Amino acid sequence: MENNQNKNEALKAYAKAEFDKIDKDKKGYISTSDFADIILATRQRANLPPLNDLELGKIMKSVDPEKTGHITFETWFKFLRMGKKVADTAQKQQKEKENK
Repeated sequence: MENNQNKNEALKAYAKAEFDKIDKDKKGYISTSDFADIILATRQRANLPPLNDLELGKIMKSVDPEKTGHITFETWFKFLRMGKKVADTAQKQQKEKENK
């Protein structure tokens, strides 16, 4: 349990440092426009196919359901954790396939 807590704290510290790099004016949030740019650039660097407008819209709705135009650190962190869980699950499933 403590190991998971340490991992979560390390992930949160890393996420906060990255968030602070994006939140250059230190308002405590990033714009949804900046967030969308980050998502698209990250996918491109990872050689993943680009998102279409519908897919990007779904992501934006999940991080800014009230259309405020802002994403707080807590929302950013929840999004990162969700992505990590999806990646971990996919990796686990791939290993299980390889072991069959």
